[in-house]
Amino acid sequence: MSNRIVKMGHDDHFDDAESVKHYAAHMERFGGMYGDFVKHLKSLGCGNRFLEIGPGTGLLTSRVAAVYPDASITALDLSPQMTEYGREYVSGKGFGDRVKWIVGNAEDSEFLTSLGKFDLIYSSLTLHEFSDAKSVIKTLNSALSENGVLSILDLRRVWWLNWIPSKEGFFSSIRSAYQPNELRTMLGELGFARCEVRTMFPFLLSITIRK
Repeated sequence: MSNRIVKMGHDDHFDDAESVKHYAAHMERFGGMYGDFVKHLKSLGCGNRFLEIGPGTGLLTSRVAAVYPDASITALDLSPQMTEYGREYVSGKGFGDRVKWIVGNAEDSEFLTSLGKFDLIYSSLTLHEFSDAKSVIKTLNSALSENGVLSILDLRRVWWLNWIPSKEGFFSSIRSAYQPNELRTMLGELGFARCEVRTMFPFLLSITIRK
């Protein structure tokens, strides 16, 4: 099996409105991948204070808001341009009053702690981007309220995509993603007893950690 190739910074740069719109159109085409993840989040039966890490265009944010009508969501993203697009997108879906958008870095543990405690923290397609995923998972877990749940959806590194010559974008992300056994080892080192790693076809995985 191929070794993980760590990305040197982000391949995707969203420093202008045009690149954000292009990315948003791409995500709309592949938004169906969120279906099972949203069902999974709904099955967790969490409270009503949520934190989404890396909401991007707001596609997943709006779907979570739709199935959790009583939830308030804090959406934390690195990109000011993406944050502005996501805010407008979610408002257009009618959920703007329940989503608070913040520009910030989930790898900044002091900043994340300042946001308070959450009943559900979730993230999609961002874990492989962090310089220290283990540290981020530990910090996110510490931000959970009593009986809170951390749920992460991410890419899964698969050997057959190594045959694709492209070294950028999606394929770069696949090569920097984790395998289930690597994450199980990581969670074991963190001492998390109530956790689960699931694989999802064709190249996704999910992590669920209960407080």
